[in-house]
Amino acid sequence: RYEVMPTAPIADKVRAHVPLTVPLTVTAAPGKGLGATFDLATSLADSGYRVVPHVAARMISGRDELVDIVARLKEHDISGIFVPAGDADPPAGAYHGAVDLLRDLDEIGNPFSHVGITGYPESHPSIDDDVTIQSMWDKRQHATHIISNMTFDAESISTWVERMRRRGMQLPVVIGVPGPVERTKLLGMA
Repeated sequence: RYEVMPTAPIADKVRAHVPLTVPLTVTAAPGKGLGATFDLATSLADSGYRVVPHVAARMISGRDELVDIVARLKEHDISGIFVPAGDADPPAGAYHGAVDLLRDLDEIGNPFSHVGITGYPESHPSIDDDVTIQSMWDKRQHATHIISNMTFDAESISTWVERMRRRGMQLPVVIGVPGPVERTKLLGMA
């Protein structure tokens, strides 16, 4: 799968260069807002792509907005989402982390067949490993898989997955690796 940023020219670039068989994820960035994420995701879904938008918990005001988001995504046959806590600081409302949003999704009927949660094989830049591990454990019953942060070290991935499995975390893991991109852009994203 390819991950794309919701920028103005990206939809045309995707349509011109990415086959419909390649799943796409659409990121959520506080500077762009979730509207841009969902606009791009629904547009690409309507073009025939399998799209997984990021639903960043801290960017959502609460359950009413979440219900509206679910309806919008389902209207465009989007069946999978990725739920990070997100970088919005302060949070837009009631969701201070992903687990609260995931619980609300359960209460409104588990509308998505694929729900990814975050994982950090090489640690999160500002959250202690013990906290991210506990968070993964807390979210596991609401998810279908774990998506790792972009990583560069195969040994770190192996150790991380092994440690998760020893703790009883059995969800499938999708490893995030960088695609072909200029090093300066890659450094900026990392």
